[in-house]
Amino acid sequence: MKSKLFRNSEAFKEDFFKLEAMKRDMAAMLSIGTDKLSVFVNAVSEMVSTGVSEHQRIVEAALPQIGVERFVFDRACNAAGWLATEFFPRGRAVDDTPEDIVDDMIQLKIIAEEQRLHCGAFVGAVKYAVQVQMVEETEKERALRKGAPKVVGVDTALFFRNVFRKGPASR
Repeated sequence: MKSKLFRNSEAFKEDFFKLEAMKRDMAAMLSIGTDKLSVFVNAVSEMVSTGVSEHQRIVEAALPQIGVERFVFDRACNAAGWLATEFFPRGRAVDDTPEDIVDDMIQLKIIAEEQRLHCGAFVGAVKYAVQVQMVEETEKERALRKGAPKVVGVDTALFFRNVFRKGPASR
């Protein structure tokens, strides 16, 4: 195994039952044409970064543009969502290349050799979307930190003022 994603996981040994579900999910994802790749990855990225209550709205907006049935979209989202979470900083695939992941998928017979380029495009797009999202979240956090010392200072002052107001007479 070339990727840390598959090398360090007991869940992906060749005879493990999860491989069948993964094969179905990957087949669903690869049934989406590469011309619809950006719409699909944007929908997955949005679903990963929002709450479950927003998912229905995202799915309803994406389905007509992608042109697949709902159950195919759901299975494809399972595969892409799993990959996205593994590409986040605490995931196992954070340092893996899409090529290594695709090679391991072929070795585990999750996908066929003929699907190498198509799968590589999807895995690469998911990884790129996660990287963009991480940059955006870092920038948001940096912007929040600029004002944070003032807020913490006020909060601390109010807390201590309330503590010191209480004197022996208030007991």
